[in-house]
Amino acid sequence: MSAFGQTLNFLSMFALILSLGLLVDDAIVVISAFNQYHRTGKFTPKQAALLVLRDYKQVLTSTTLTVVWIFSAMLFMTGLIGKFIFSIPFVITVTLIASFIIALTINPALAVVFVGHSAEKKKSSQWSNILNKGLISIHPLEDFYARTIDRLLLSKKRAKKFLIGVLFLFISALSLPISGILKSDFFPKTDQDLMFINIEAEAGTKLDVTSEITKQIEEILIKEKEIASFSTAIGSQVAVGKSTGGSTSGSNFAGISINLVKKEYGREELSLSIAERLRTKMKTITDAKISVVELAGGPPAGGDFELKISGADFRVMENIANDVKKILATVPGAINIETSRKPLPLEFRLSFDSTKLALYNLTLPQVSLFLKNVIDGTDATTIYKGNDEIAVRTRYETSSTDTIDKIKDLKVRNNSGQDVFIRDILKTECEPSVFSISRIDQKRVISVTASAAGGATATSLLAGFTEKTKDYKIPAGYEFST
Repeated sequence: MSAFGQTLNFLSMFALILSLGLLVDDAIVVISAFNQYHRTGKFTPKQAALLVLRDYKQVLTSTTLTVVWIFSAMLFMTGLIGKFIFSIPFVITVTLIASFIIALTINPALAVVFVGHSAEKKKSSQWSNILNKGLISIHPLEDFYARTIDRLLLSKKRAKKFLIGVLFLFISALSLPISGILKSDFFPKTDQDLMFINIEAEAGTKLDVTSEITKQIEEILIKEKEIASFSTAIGSQVAVGKSTGGSTSGSNFAGISINLVKKEYGREELSLSIAERLRTKMKTITDAKISVVELAGGPPAGGDFELKISGADFRVMENIANDVKKILATVPGAINIETSRKPLPLEFRLSFDSTKLALYNLTLPQVSLFLKNVIDGTDATTIYKGNDEIAVRTRYETSSTDTIDKIKDLKVRNNSGQDVFIRDILKTECEPSVFSISRIDQKRVISVTASAAGGATATSLLAGFTEKTKDYKIPAGYEFST
């Protein structure tokens, strides 16, 4: 295990316990077959061991590889869940292969050694019979099984019907998860005593306005009998359910942590239905985006659905992300749909063309200082009145800089004494700034996440999204990944 970077932890111990019932199968088959051959009295212990290897090596190989194949497929799962469960298929696969090798090499040799010369000494004591046959005989069950198989396979017509029936059941079993009849979720949401509400108002919303919106939500929560208590944080969201790791902060964000009444103290309603009811009530509040977030089992893995869009140009990627959000909104059960690109409040990024700056006899520091003085102002002088110091600050009138277009129409004086419009030296149109930029393998990435509700699962969300985007044409150089 250490050679492959695995440690002895909860999951690897669970895998070892799980494999206990599997690793003894090959040894039981080998020893049982050895005893059958040896008890006939026609073969020596060595001959019996060789007969077992001849007759059972292919059977044991096929059965062991079948089980190994099932578990080894889990080794190729990607993402956080793949890393989380890697030790389970790894330990089981290695254990089964090792038990198979031991069953075909060491076990026959030990059987020959232990039987040895004492094979001719027959013991008829009660304890030897128990050791050889067990406390309960299953021979009647074996005989019934043998008769049933004979009736099915001795007749070609019955054998054909039997195989067709098995094939039909196999195809039916495969169709259950594909058709959506059988819903699967690796870490399904369960009844919890804790849930969260995240509030996101428009970028630039003041803290007191966000607080007033949050109070509307608190008034709804106070009326809920199943809620024991809740705490509110204005200025930051709760990080639960986010793949980015940290909490989002800003004057337009708020988060509420809700403690439900514990089951042992009389709560009858499941947290899942409480969350669904709260979502319905929150729809009446339209001043902000409100997300009710539930806890799920297993490790923190972000949203139930997460799609990564990678490429070079953020503007193209944002257009794709908006298309994805619209498509996800039509998938049944998709809620709390959001992207990892969040604009900073009242903040924009200006990019200037170096060629145009040189043409108009300007420098980048010169333009930057001008814009800083225009927006923030500059200290002109200080007035002393008694023991007080009063700073005199000069700045442009707010009415002349309250929109981006007005800032573009400002004139900066160059080194030749000429006035130049800001818009004439801009490289591109100004864009809103964002909190962060994510990269995977040196590619820019935007994530779109969603939670599952109303009986939906991560699998059903992915299946629904795949079905609705089969005709969607993503621009060249950009790709989806989950």
